[in-house]
Amino acid sequence: MFVDLAMNLLIGTAEPRISEEIKRIMQMTDQARTGDWYLYQNYTELRVYGCELAPYKLPNFLPRRIFALEYIIQMINADDIKFVAAKKKSQFRIKS
Repeated sequence: MFVDLAMNLLIGTAEPRISEEIKRIMQMTDQARTGDWYLYQNYTELRVYGCELAPYKLPNFLPRRIFALEYIIQMINADDIKFVAAKKKSQFRIKS
């Protein structure tokens, strides 16, 4: 909340809650979407498709650094769910 107020005082206009760069990363094209964002009155949530973790309640104004941390956590979880089980089953054994 402090960052939002400080940016508003410095720039003179209200900063968007989600920057255009974050929107571009989450939804590159209609075919290549990695997730969505939800804007609530007091917080913001990010959801990466395939992630089964409960989302954190992020600040209203979402800085890129906090977005990056949450995005990476959810992407790693989604990869673990989809690919770790498959890797265990497909390991090759070499007979000597």
